[in-house]
Amino acid sequence: MAVPDGLNPDPTYQVHVRPPAQGHLSLFNHRRLVLLLEAAGFSVELLEWFDEQGRFHTRDWDVAGGRIERSYRFDERRTVSIIVDARKDSGK
Repeated sequence: MAVPDGLNPDPTYQVHVRPPAQGHLSLFNHRRLVLLLEAAGFSVELLEWFDEQGRFHTRDWDVAGGRIERSYRFDERRTVSIIVDARKDSGK
């Protein structure tokens, strides 16, 4: 999952993604997004995000699980989103 990052320190990025820009309904930070997903029963691994001090964090992930274009890894513009891998046990 990729959503606009409310902690991205770039003011131009913030203007570009702030609701209702581009149909966005909400602006998340990594902590809020993880809490919401975990409350819905998902296990969550953060892959790309900014922290409260404006520092960018990234972890490598297997592209076989899905290529996310708006990521530091693939977006030449470097207009990254919060990227998480959220999984729910299938019960099997």
